[in-house]
Amino acid sequence: QLVVGFARALCDEASNGYISMVAVAARYRGRGIGRKLIEHLIGDESSSSITWVLRAGHGSKGFWEKIGFKASEVAMEKVREK
Repeated sequence: QLVVGFARALCDEASNGYISMVAVAARYRGRGIGRKLIEHLIGDESSSSITWVLRAGHGSKGFWEKIGFKASEVAMEKVREK
């Protein structure tokens, strides 16, 4: 078997969820794999009361917008030291 994608999220099952990672191998992008991974993580939007948040990687804004995410101006962050 070949792993071509991976996704990870945390959710309190009450109101908040955080998508921490979504990765699809470069040669398999554009085939709906990322979308399916996200659908599996967040479930059916019409029945969900969860607000999902994430840090989008450079160049991925278009992908997230296509599946219903919007940029937020209310998030806060404390950046870790390297």
